[in-house]
Parts: sequence; C-alpha cells; structure tokens
Amino acid sequence: MDGPRKWVKNLNFLCSKREPPGEFYLVGIPFDYTSTYRPGARFAPYEIRKASHSIESFSFYSKKDLCEVDLVDLGDLEVPSSPELLEEFIALDEIADSKFAVLGGDHSVTLPILRKIRDRIESYVQLDAHLDMREEYLGEKFGHASVARRAVEILGEDRVLLMGVRSASKEEYRFCLERGIEYYPPEDWDNGIESISSLRGEVYLSIDLDVLDPSYAPGVGNPEPMGVSPSQVIEVIRTLGKKIKAFDVVELNPLFDSGITSVLAAHLVRETILLSL
Repeated sequence: MDGPRKWVKNLNFLCSKREPPGEFYLVGIPFDYTSTYRPGARFAPYEIRKASHSIESFSFYSKKDLCEVDLVDLGDLEVPSSPELLEEFIALDEIADSKFAVLGGDHSVTLPILRKIRDRIESYVQLDAHLDMREEYLGEKFGHASVARRAVEILGEDRVLLMGVRSASKEEYRFCLERGIEYYPPEDWDNGIESISSLRGEVYLSIDLDVLDPSYAPGVGNPEPMGVSPSQVIEVIRTLGKKIKAFDVVELNPLFDSGITSVLAAHLVRETILLSL
C-alpha cells in the first residue's frame, strides 16, 4: 500500500477527544461488503457515536464516569471494497499496546484486528447468535459467516469461546463437536459464564449485536429469535472486566432500526470501556 491509511474525522463518541495520547482508543470501520441479508452496517459507526450523545456518561454498573476516562476517538478508517485487503487498511500500530474498541461494520472487520493482536491476547470470546464456523459462505472465506472459523485458525480451538449461539449449519455443528470448541446457547448461559470466569490473561471480546433477541435489538444484519437480554451481555462484560484488552461491537444496521439498537450499542460501548479499566 502506498502511504499510511487515512482516518475520516466525523462525530466524536461521548466524552472523547481527537488526538493521542489516551488511556483508551476508539476507531470506526464502516465496512459491510460481506453482508448477505441486510447490508447497511457501514452506517453503524456514525449512528453509534450519534446515539452516544443521548446517554449519560455515568454508569450505574461500574459507578464510573466516561468523562473521567482519557478517551481518544480516532474517527473512521477509510476502507477498501474487499475483506482480503481490509487488513492492509487497518493501521493499529499506534494503539495496539493500549486498550481499544472498534465500531463495525459487519463481523468481517474482526478478523484483521484479531490477526494484528494475536500475540497480545490469550483468548477470543464471541457473543453471537450464529456459530460463524463456515469454511466459506457464497464463495467468501473472510466474510461475516466465517469469523469464528478463521479465529480458530488464527488462535487455536482452545482459545476460542462462543456465547449465545442458536443458529448453525449441520457442517458447522459437526466441526465444533469434532474440534471440541466451546460454545454456549442462551439456555446454557450460566455454564458459559463459569467458563468465561476461568479465562486467564487478556481477552478480545467481539459483540455481534444479533446475539440479543430482536425484541431488544431489531436493527441488525441477520436477526435471530430466542436471543439473550442486554443484562446477560453486561454479565459477560462484567465477568471479563479488566481482562478485556480490546473489543468490537458489530452488525448494527441503522437502515432497519428505529434508533433503539444504536442507543443500546452506545450503552454497551460505554459499559465495556468502563468495566475494562
């Protein structure tokens, strides 16, 4: 690639500033070229930032205030039209040693980040309605339907844990059984929390908003009924706490949202930042 990638400056997240250095960093990756049902996640970073200004900076969960965090919002990364090229466009060198959050985008944005920080984390936890263990989907190996499969290849099956899963192909199901990959559907949430609490070292947390029941989060790319509640997602975040090295919030689709999912996403970003510090 010729030269450093450009950051597009737009609306700031609540209480954030623009320029480094900082205690916690925030970046947006408005990429949804692998979306297959309801494209539109490329508009999510702006909508999450916009929604953040409708919520309080103080958290009842952590009893902390986001405005007391040295938060730097670098803006949105200019992105290519191919998931294979996405890693070359993601410049994380200046923040990889710090804690940071990513606003997606479809779930494919997780993979290049995971590859860049693989040596800085011990585990990968994915909250998702889907197993995302397809070898490929519609000819795409690096799309949103193959994120967890690629994560297993990057980190190994013993370092990947999925929560909230309730949708998969037969092939994905068999793959997980054969490889002994840990996954917990909503009805087995307590056992999943127990497994998460036993994790050691730093963790990358990926929050696909379709893990939530559509009654809470209708504005997602691939909604699935019989999901979990926001309180259950907060339970995971609180359990991981300071083990969270970095996290993303992905698959918000503002085109199918009244605003409620964007506000919920902004809340989850606030809570995860505060509970991880």
